[in-house]
Amino acid sequence: MKGRLAFAFLLGCCISFAQVSKKDTKFAVCASELAQFEARAGKLAQLNGANEEIKSLGRLMAGEHDKMNQELKVLADKKKITCIPAMLSSKDQKKYDELTRLRGKDFDKKYAKSMVKSHEKAIGIYKEQAKKGDDAELKSWASSKVTMLESHKKQWKDACKNLK
Repeated sequence: MKGRLAFAFLLGCCISFAQVSKKDTKFAVCASELAQFEARAGKLAQLNGANEEIKSLGRLMAGEHDKMNQELKVLADKKKITCIPAMLSSKDQKKYDELTRLRGKDFDKKYAKSMVKSHEKAIGIYKEQAKKGDDAELKSWASSKVTMLESHKKQWKDACKNLK
C-alpha cells in the first residue's frame, strides 16, 4: 500500500481505494467543485444582488447545489474516493472573489453570466459521465441530474435576457 500511495502522490492524482476509474474520480472531483461554486455564489447573490429574480435563483442554486454536493459526497465515500474537495478550486475561488467585489446591477449581470457558463460546463461533464462513465452508480447519478442542470441553464439564460 505504501508504494501505491507514493506512486499516486508522485503522479499528482487523488486516491481511490475502490475499483473506481480515474475518469470516474475526475468526474466526482469536477462535479463537486462546480456544485460548491454554484452554491456559494448563490448564497452571495442573496447579499450582493439587486434583482429579485437573481436573488431567488441564487437561493435555488444554493439549496439544490448544496444538496447535489452532499449526495455526491455520500456516493464518493461509498466508492472510497478520498479527494472530494472541501473548498473551492483556485480558479473558482478567483471567480468567487471577483463576485464579492460587486454589488447591485453589476453583480447581477456578472453572476448571471457566470451561472450560464458554469451550468454549460456542468451539463457537459454530467452528460459525459452518464454516457461514458465506468461506475454504474456514478453514471446513474450523473444522468439523474442532467435535466435539472439544463433547467437551471435555461433559467439563467432567461435571467440574463431580463437584465438587459
